[in-house]
Amino acid sequence: MKSRIQNFLKSGLLEKHVKGETTKQESIQLDGFINQYSEIKNKYLELEAQLELEAQIHAVTPPDGILESIFDVVNEKSGSTIKPISNAIHSWLAIAASVIALIFAGTAIMLYNHNENLTRENNTIVEEVFDLRKDIDENNNKLDNILNAFNKLNNPETEKYILRGNSRAKDLKTVAYINASDKSSLIDVVSLPELSDEQTYQMWANLQDKKINLGTLGPSNGKLQPMPYIEDALSLSITIETKNANNFEASENSVAEIPIKLKEN
Repeated sequence: MKSRIQNFLKSGLLEKHVKGETTKQESIQLDGFINQYSEIKNKYLELEAQLELEAQIHAVTPPDGILESIFDVVNEKSGSTIKPISNAIHSWLAIAASVIALIFAGTAIMLYNHNENLTRENNTIVEEVFDLRKDIDENNNKLDNILNAFNKLNNPETEKYILRGNSRAKDLKTVAYINASDKSSLIDVVSLPELSDEQTYQMWANLQDKKINLGTLGPSNGKLQPMPYIEDALSLSITIETKNANNFEASENSVAEIPIKLKEN
């Protein structure tokens, strides 16, 4: 899907759409892509903003050939068939024409530099706006995740299980939230005693005839983490294992365990 979106962005159709150069059928199809894919929508908004900025910049650009027109007028005046005038007056006219030409040249350079600065400033503003939109989207996603977790925790069907460490891991405390109705699990690693570099904490779901590894435990920094939901699990346990060991078989190094309530049929 990503390669398809990238190929679409490279096709140039989006640029034609922004400039109004696409057919009615193409425009309908492109509008559908814009509404469906956030990457295409962001690129479309960026192209719109750049096109508007370019229009504003070109609106104050001095007309092409203005200096040439000034020189043509001066040359026509000086080369006309009017009565000859004195050399002194002619010299003053030449100086005045040169001064006017320099003024217009200086004005054109000033406008060019001003437009260059304006272009850079506007491009910076566009980048900041899109960075802000990206931050807003990320914050909205985080808020949605927090609200979903909050709803799960407050669901009457969600059971709370607190695993406390034994004498081998006295400060260990982990809280598991399991909802058998929607088959979801969350875990909050409250505290974990430090281990050597060769050891890790592993979490297990214990069934009647086997143990299923649920992954390595690490500090959660106050954030709830998803955990695999295991049907018909009788208990949860935490063990200390050697790194790179066979994680399909739990050792007898259990440091915490708690039974799970079975869902009533």
